[in-house]
Amino acid sequence: TDDRLAITERLFNRRAYEACRAWALPLWTKGVQRKKLGYFLGKIGSERLRDDYVGAEKYLKAASHRDGPFALQALSSYGIVLSKLSKHNHAIATFNKWLTRYGTSAKTSRVVEAHYDRGRALHKAGLSKQAARELGAYLSRHPRGYDSAKYWWFVGWWQYLGDDKKAAVRTRKPLLKRRNPLEGGQARYW
Repeated sequence: TDDRLAITERLFNRRAYEACRAWALPLWTKGVQRKKLGYFLGKIGSERLRDDYVGAEKYLKAASHRDGPFALQALSSYGIVLSKLSKHNHAIATFNKWLTRYGTSAKTSRVVEAHYDRGRALHKAGLSKQAARELGAYLSRHPRGYDSAKYWWFVGWWQYLGDDKKAAVRTRKPLLKRRNPLEGGQARYW
């Protein structure tokens, strides 16, 4: 069993996702180290091959348990999967849990990503203004240590979709000079 688990992890790290899933599923069925296997199976089904969001929900839920070896990564992936399954309120609650657990100890780039993913869940739930307000407030308090322009772009986008066009223009104005077409180009277009 330990050999099979080691092979599963090696296959995942080598991006041999179908083979990894084939090795991992019999272990999962037997109930072997589900908190570890759930991470691999959930990532494969949701973010690597994007072919099993329902399974990924189940796998990542197990992997996101506080004492799971990949809990930090699994919990945020679990929130993303919930949002893809249109379980937006549950996704928002999952990101709230992630921020409570890891918001002060994780690297700034991971925390910003969690705030962004939470904002996406809020936006998909029809709360674009709230998504913009909350992500913008976090970015204002933490101006360094990550690529802030792409996140500010989304703040402006959600303001625009939330029918606050003046705020969207103000938010995107600093992005207009950026050479990156996904930041400056998009800001100029909108």
